[in-house]
Amino acid sequence: MRPLPVPLGLIALVSAFSLIAGSAAAQATTEPRYALDVAIYRDGVQTIGSHSLVIEGYATTVSISDGFENFELVADVNQVQGDGDGELLLTLNIANNNDEPMQPRLVFRRGGTARMEVGKATDEGMVDGMVLTLSPAAAPVH
Repeated sequence: MRPLPVPLGLIALVSAFSLIAGSAAAQATTEPRYALDVAIYRDGVQTIGSHSLVIEGYATTVSISDGFENFELVADVNQVQGDGDGELLLTLNIANNNDEPMQPRLVFRRGGTARMEVGKATDEGMVDGMVLTLSPAAAPVH
């Protein structure tokens, strides 16, 4: 049985796609990476948690539900422009069911940890709401 001929243009297209996809994946893994931990609290008890990866310069979307409410978060980490040497900006878009979306922003030092609490809290901790923590993630293993 003879192999089917493959048009030269198709080979070039597949090769170009592989090169572009490979370089994009390689670039994404060399960018600074951060662990985003999200915890939802009801009556002082954590009902659900989520752990996601945020790569500097790329938006990450997280959907989480604790059975009472549905949350969708878009997290983006970028270098602060201008005089923000070594500072990063965490931008969040938090949608909760049909409520008005929240769009908090937080500046923190590169290599540092950012923490944000949204909801009702006491001195002992979160009662009803969400706690978000962004911290440096370990480098990928190749």
